[in-house]
Order: sequence, then C-alpha cells, then structure tokens
Amino acid sequence: MLKDRDLMNGFCYPVLHLTECIFPYLFSVDTLQCENFTDVKCGSRYEEKYECNYGRISHSRPCNSHPPLGPTCGDFVPDCIGDPDGLLEDDRKKGSPCYKICFKERVISRDCCPKNDTWRTYTFPYNGKCVPSYEIPASENSNGLLPSCIGKADGSYQFHDRPCDAYFTCKNGTARGIKCHQGKLFDVNTGTCVKDAHCRGLV
Repeated sequence: MLKDRDLMNGFCYPVLHLTECIFPYLFSVDTLQCENFTDVKCGSRYEEKYECNYGRISHSRPCNSHPPLGPTCGDFVPDCIGDPDGLLEDDRKKGSPCYKICFKERVISRDCCPKNDTWRTYTFPYNGKCVPSYEIPASENSNGLLPSCIGKADGSYQFHDRPCDAYFTCKNGTARGIKCHQGKLFDVNTGTCVKDAHCRGLV
C-alpha cells in the first residue's frame, strides 16, 4: 500500500503502509475496504464518531507545532456525540443561523439556515427546522422574537417591533407568530389580516 502523507507519527514522518478511511467511512473486515459507517459492524474495534479525531485531520497541522498554531479543526467543526438525530444548532457557532445534522452521533451535514422571504428575516435552527425569528419564542431562544403570552388573555396581538404585516396569537399561554398575506395588514379591531386595516404604529 502507498503511504498516506496525511498520516504522520509524532516525529512528523509518514507512517509506512498506513492509510485511513475518510470521515464518516469505516473499514470493513468483510469487504476489506472503506464503507459507509451504517454498513460496518466494528465489533470490539474502536469506532470514531468525530471528524476532527480522524488521523488525517488531527495531524494536518505544521510539524512540531505544539501547541497548534492558530485555530484547530475543533474550533470550526461541530460534533454530535451525545446528541439526538436531526437538525440542531451548530454548537461551535452559537447564536448564528448555522446548523448541523446529526445521525448516529455523527455530523452528516452542516450549513446555515436561509433567509425567509415571507417574513423578510433570517431563520435559525429550532425544533429540528430552520424557523423565522418571529416564530421562535424569545423566552426559549436568544434568536427568538416571538413574545411571551404569560399574563395575556387568549387573542391576537400586534408585534411591537415590526410593521402591521404580522401579528401573534395567544392560546392557553402558547404564542404563535402569523404573517399576513401580501396586501393585507393586521387590524387591531378584528384581530385578523384585512385590506385597509386599522393598524397602530404602522411604519
């Protein structure tokens, strides 16, 4: 086997005859090649789940740089160890729109949530989806702009920090953000979106 120059020993020399699967693949003793981790049974062999702990990444820094110079893989690449499956906030970029998708404690995808054209605002990871700020409770998430319904009677309310193109409802203490359809505004008298609405604080 050719030596893999990305795999170095402690003295920064390539380790002869050693190669490594690319994350998240694992070596199969059945096929004698790298396979998707979902198709490999490691048995008693150690099973690495974090991309930054793969040898070609953990050793891809300048030789003899102890401690590593500048940012490391772990500063940018999230992990899913101990996390449930699904879309979650990128724990390396808290407060940002960025997310990771976990499956069997591995990051299988990462990206950032898109801007929402309907609300004309950014979306953020929340409950397994990219959700507009005005649909995320402010009490549960730092990016949320949906007010609390604590102390409010059931009904419809105007957002205090945006035009009358949207409103939120309270029902049994639970808030829900609603965006009016194009051409309609929230009417404080009817509590719904209508044309030619009577709206306080329209900007």
